[in-house]
Amino acid sequence: MTITIQCTNSDATQTRPHVAKAIDMIEESIVEFLPDRDTKKKMLYELAAKATGSYKIPRDHGFVLRKYDGVKKWCTIFDLPCMINIADTKCQHLQDLKALGRIDCLIEVYDFISETAPYVLIHGAKKKDVEEKALEVVNAVKSHQSNDNCSCRPKW
Repeated sequence: MTITIQCTNSDATQTRPHVAKAIDMIEESIVEFLPDRDTKKKMLYELAAKATGSYKIPRDHGFVLRKYDGVKKWCTIFDLPCMINIADTKCQHLQDLKALGRIDCLIEVYDFISETAPYVLIHGAKKKDVEEKALEVVNAVKSHQSNDNCSCRPKW
């Protein structure tokens, strides 16, 4: 299926904002059907990461420039390993990842509170900050998994 957006305004300088608004409207229509807010963020990231055609969203090696809460931010999302024994609903280390964030580069952890696999969303104004925080999160998960008591899978 292909959706085509065509701006009827003849002023070329006004085309991009109209196309951007149309894409936002389409995205909002799609996420209306999702079960929760956590799934929404992941889906919007995935849509942006795979955008092609005339409306390419700036991206670089898994980092995407998106508008969140009216502000353009670099972001990345990756799935987190989870517990084999789902009866243990949380690994404390997943919540501890939030502490790695700072006011200008946030880390949001979504673990077993939605229908999606656990994942982390990292976003900030500067791509370099997001890259650094992503590396810190990966290192923290690897450090946790080096513990013999860790039942999280898959191992990184």
